[in-house]
This record gives sequence, structure tokens and C-alpha cells, in this order.
Amino acid sequence: MERVIDKQVSADFINAESQVNDYIKKFQDEFDTLLKERETRESEKMQIRASLDVHKAKLNEYLNELVPLRTSLDSWKPKQIPIMLG
Repeated sequence: MERVIDKQVSADFINAESQVNDYIKKFQDEFDTLLKERETRESEKMQIRASLDVHKAKLNEYLNELVPLRTSLDSWKPKQIPIMLG
């Protein structure tokens, strides 16, 4: 009877240990996946940021070109002559 109990306890212990190891492996796999996703997002974030910086610089160039153009266009406007009614 004692051997049967020892075998059952041993089998239960091995089963429990296997379940714990499976849980640890599953947790590690999920953790690794999260790390990879985070690295991917960081990389994408850096690429997006670099692209936005390039577009921002171009936009600032265009805005700087608009100031003299506006001044030039304003100087070409005909002067308004008041119309007298009457």
C-alpha cells in the first residue's frame, strides 16, 4: 500500500512539475512576443519620426518662401480708389 501511495505521490508531483514548466514556458513565449512587438513599434516610431521631421523641414521651407511671395503679391495689387456716389 505504501508503494502505491509513493507512486501516486511521485506521479502527482511529476504532473504538477510538468504543469508548472508548461506555464513558465507559455509565460516566457508571451513575454518574448511582447518584447519583439515593442522593438518593432520602437523601430517604426523612429522611422515615422524621421519621416515627419523631413516633412516638417520641407513645410518650414515652403512657409519661409510664402512670406516674400505674399509681400510681392501685395505690392502688385492695384490701389483701391474710393468710388463717389452721387
